[in-house]
Amino acid sequence: MKNLFKILILSLLLFSCGDNLVEEVKERYDDGKLKSVEYYKQVGDNQELVRKREYYENGQIEYERNYKDGKQDGKYTQYYKNGQIVFEENYKDGQEDG
Repeated sequence: MKNLFKILILSLLLFSCGDNLVEEVKERYDDGKLKSVEYYKQVGDNQELVRKREYYENGQIEYERNYKDGKQDGKYTQYYKNGQIVFEENYKDGQEDG
């Protein structure tokens, strides 16, 4: 059981390091809390936007969007102020998919 736990932790660390995402804070509330954050992936000499998060003033995520090739792509999730999910949608090449 102890070895399984070590393997799980190591796997999570390796998986999370594989993305090499760069976080850029775009906007903050007056009290310094995050309002808007974008995440970029290094592609050659360029950085490509892969995710954007907006936050409520209470620190909870308001929504999260994923991007590919500059277009919304993948899961879009919107949250209530208490952190529960309002809805989820899927996008492909900037268009709602499904």
